[in-house]
Amino acid sequence: MNNIHIYIYVCIKMFKTLPSLKTFALASRNSHYTKCSQPPNKDLATFLGGKLSYRDGKHCALTDQGKSYALPINHSFDQMFYSTKLLGQHIN
Repeated sequence: MNNIHIYIYVCIKMFKTLPSLKTFALASRNSHYTKCSQPPNKDLATFLGGKLSYRDGKHCALTDQGKSYALPINHSFDQMFYSTKLLGQHIN
């Protein structure tokens, strides 16, 4: 398998985690979130090979890895939002 095939394979795998990534980003903006029976980041954690959250009573909380991961992910979503908003202003 050459580099382009590996790149495409990784992109496809990452694309499948986008719904989980979006949910993780939203959930991580709160210090605790509910509905821990089916963590919103289960697919993402499986893809990354580690836990991003844990059960804390009736809520879920982010692990240290989850907190570290949330910072660049939320920044990326913020950049996409502002870039889209800016582009929308230029199109209209």
